[in-house]
Amino acid sequence: MLGMHRSGTSAVTRVLNRLGATIGDPADLDRNWENVPLREWNRRLLEAAGGAWDAPPLLSPGWAGDRSVARLAQPAVSDLDALLAVPVSAWKDPRTCLTLPFWRPHLGAAPVALVVYRHPVEVLASLRARRLPDDPDTSDAPGAPGAERFADAHGLALWERYNLDALRNAAGMPAVIADYADVLADPLAWAGETVDALAGLGARLPGDPADGVAELDPGRRHHDAGAELDHPEATSQQVDLWRRLAALPRRFDELPPDLDLPAPAAVSSEILAAHALERRRRGELRRLSGSRRALLARLARRMRPGR
Repeated sequence: MLGMHRSGTSAVTRVLNRLGATIGDPADLDRNWENVPLREWNRRLLEAAGGAWDAPPLLSPGWAGDRSVARLAQPAVSDLDALLAVPVSAWKDPRTCLTLPFWRPHLGAAPVALVVYRHPVEVLASLRARRLPDDPDTSDAPGAPGAERFADAHGLALWERYNLDALRNAAGMPAVIADYADVLADPLAWAGETVDALAGLGARLPGDPADGVAELDPGRRHHDAGAELDHPEATSQQVDLWRRLAALPRRFDELPPDLDLPAPAAVSSEILAAHALERRRRGELRRLSGSRRALLARLARRMRPGR
């Protein structure tokens, strides 16, 4: 499952689960149907590369072989293998849009990418209205204040990066493409078409589409941005990407590497780089603060009477 945060990947994952795809041990799942151990590996992969989910680092070709990343491979793949040890499994974590090159060699035979996208203005509205994704940084933790810190330009840059990376990193894989608006407009029709498409790509789900969408409420589409992208802060590249996403076929026997996707806007790269730098600075300050507290605690113990 590939798609930007707040793009409907949780809802679609639950449908696949009800159709018969295993998504992990229930003890390992969070409220968004994410496999927590695998999500933690994704977080650590981004951290090792100097970024985070909301400040994705620029990953150069071959980054997955870097020493700081490669040392995570054995335990991370062990957790992945536990999920794959069933006839059909599904794995959803938006961060996988970014980290897929690390995981692809370990995904087993003929993995299928299901790419879900959503209108970027609806994603922005959902980012503002909802709690942010789980993150060890307390400023991003569920229930913590912070959603208001998302400037629209930042949200649009994230939407652009996640969708571009999803399509580029999944090149060569069989793929099904889903517009979240279509999922909610007619859930049963979408589920039936998706079951057929996945079966044609080798991922057969035994469940009844009607049962699969039983928990999917079309009324959960709280934001409807229409067909065009006309946000005042959207770049021409983001408008072009939105139009290209909407025009994609709904099934690929092999996702081509030459989809003629627009390069990200320079301002988007600058925004994400600035957030990644700020993340690293905050991390360093936390480490220094922790070291200072530990030093003061040791000094205080040594100064106690009788020592």
